[in-house]
Amino acid sequence: GGSGSVYFITGEGGSGKSRLIEELKSSIFANDFIIAGGTCSIQSNKIPNAPVKEALDEFMVNFHNLSEEERGGIIQSLSEDFGDLGEILIKLNPSMKELLGDCPPLVALEPDREYKRFLMVVSKFIYKLSDLSGGLVLVLENLQWTDEGTINLMHELLNEIRVHPLVIIGLYREEEITEGHVLEKYHMDIASKQVPFAAIHLEKFDPETMSKFAAGLIMEQEERILAVSDFLFRKSGGNPFFAIELLKQLIDEGV
Repeated sequence: GGSGSVYFITGEGGSGKSRLIEELKSSIFANDFIIAGGTCSIQSNKIPNAPVKEALDEFMVNFHNLSEEERGGIIQSLSEDFGDLGEILIKLNPSMKELLGDCPPLVALEPDREYKRFLMVVSKFIYKLSDLSGGLVLVLENLQWTDEGTINLMHELLNEIRVHPLVIIGLYREEEITEGHVLEKYHMDIASKQVPFAAIHLEKFDPETMSKFAAGLIMEQEERILAVSDFLFRKSGGNPFFAIELLKQLIDEGV
């Protein structure tokens, strides 16, 4: 509808957050929208804005699937809007040079002003990509490990998201969000700016759901595998990923 929003998908590791996004993709593609995503890293020497750089790489995969006419239109529009500041985007992700061409050197600013310019330009670039594609879904996974640069850009994107066809979907493990985590402030920023928002929490499977899940995986009637599904539920605690791994082990061992 031309108006952006934010969603958080939460749950413990292995609860199916990424799998839910995989299911969403078919709906996104069916509507000719674009999905691009990146994953935050647990490494202490993480690269700033790495998930955003990764998302732009995925955008370029979508870009190359467009017709020559569509690609030309996007390149012309982006060059007109970002030509003078394109070097900022090329430094973030060198593949952006394909969209922006050769750009003039940047005018040096004080570090604080330079960083504000960076956030403003990158956020406007993402808005523009959403406008040109008619709808962009930006998926950021493992936000419990987000770096400062990524979360700052997420804050910046809230400023005008309501007037662009941009959906931000953040995935994180709730058990790793401690008091004072940067995502708490982000929730407050969403509320203060009255950005449309929804949270989806993925619960563990109950015994009945685990029974249906196991029956579907091994293509067998539920009543014939009650002992198996009960075992999977007890050992996995209702976690679907652990249940799959356990089932693989049972099969590998010829049980």
